[in-house]
Amino acid sequence: MQGLVLAMLGGALGSGLRWLVAVGCAARGLDRLPWATFAANLVGSLLIGVLARLAAEPARLGEPMRVLLVVGVLGGFTTYSSFNEEVLRLLRDGATSKALGYAAATMLACLLAGAVGHWLAGLATRGA
Repeated sequence: MQGLVLAMLGGALGSGLRWLVAVGCAARGLDRLPWATFAANLVGSLLIGVLARLAAEPARLGEPMRVLLVVGVLGGFTTYSSFNEEVLRLLRDGATSKALGYAAATMLACLLAGAVGHWLAGLATRGA
């Protein structure tokens, strides 16, 4: 039951943060392309990479904190479903090259961000 509560609390926080990113991007005129989703997924992938590496050593990040931060906060912050709908919308609108470019850029950038996150956490744990 504790895990469920932590995931729900973290998810509420992450979803709120995701909404703020979308509002911030729209206020700056960055809503013509799906920059908010791209940014949330990129930052989320980096942070999940860091936390996943730290969670591999329970003394550094215990299971309750992993559930709160990774499953809850970052699970609510990142958004595959929005990414999926945005790619499909671009395809429906006939913007095939934009859709494919966005999909490829998201997948590659997020994989790279996750790997960088693992690497950064590894550097931090070696020094500690």
